[in-house]
Formats: sequence, C-alpha cells, structure tokens
Amino acid sequence: MYNIRLVKQEDLIPLSEIYKDLYCSSILNENWTNQTAYELLNFFYTLHKDIFVIAEIDKKVVGAVMSLVKPWHDGNRLIETEIFVSKAYQHKGIASKLFHEHFRLAMEKYNVNIIEAHTYQEENGYPLNWYKKQGYDVIDDWYVIN
Repeated sequence: MYNIRLVKQEDLIPLSEIYKDLYCSSILNENWTNQTAYELLNFFYTLHKDIFVIAEIDKKVVGAVMSLVKPWHDGNRLIETEIFVSKAYQHKGIASKLFHEHFRLAMEKYNVNIIEAHTYQEENGYPLNWYKKQGYDVIDDWYVIN
C-alpha cells in the first residue's frame, strides 16, 4: 500500500529522477536532467510546499503533484499543475489519490475552486484520457501557444 503525505526538501532528489525519466521518454521528448527537474520541483516547493503532496511505497518516493495558486475573478485557481508517478507504479490508483488530496488541501488552505492544467496524449490517449476519467473537461476553444 502507498502513503500520501506532504513533500519534504529531501524528497526532491528522488522526485527529480522520476520526473526526468518520465518526460524524457514521453512523446514530448523533453530533454530534462536531474538538475533541471530539481530546479522545477524546488520552484514549486519554495512557493507552495503546503499543497505539494507525494506518494511513497515502503518509504520509497514514487510520485507527486504540485501547483501554484492564482487569484482570479471567480476565486483562487490551481495553475501549472504537474502530476507524475513512476512508470513502475502507474495504474494503481496512486495518481488519483494524489490529485484528490492535493485538491482537498488547496480547497482547505486557499479556497481553490478550479484547477487549470495543460496536458498531452500519447498514441494510447494517456494522460489526457486519465484527466477525463477524473471528471475534467477539455475546453475546445482554448489554445496553447508556444
């Protein structure tokens, strides 16, 4: 079984490796290193460690979710949300539990009512279909520009 808890500074190193491995091997083919992944995770940690949650199995870190909080006309929103679980531990309900705990904490601490996120999909539809299964909607008239 897995444990969901708030992140600690020392968790960022193993999380960096998981993040790098996942996104370097995804369809996105991003060129992360342990250092650049650490810098990203530390950015979230510095700003919102109080809603940055991780999953661990037998005291081994296996995944995390983190966001920033942004005030908006309709209330606070979670933005730039990142969720990831090591490939070896996917399809066990860990990401769903992480997401729900993360949102629960954000509602409790920041009165958040919306999560904004962007994602992608592999040939098998993952991870976009996972978000849809969680009840999230795709907004067809929004565009991501780069």
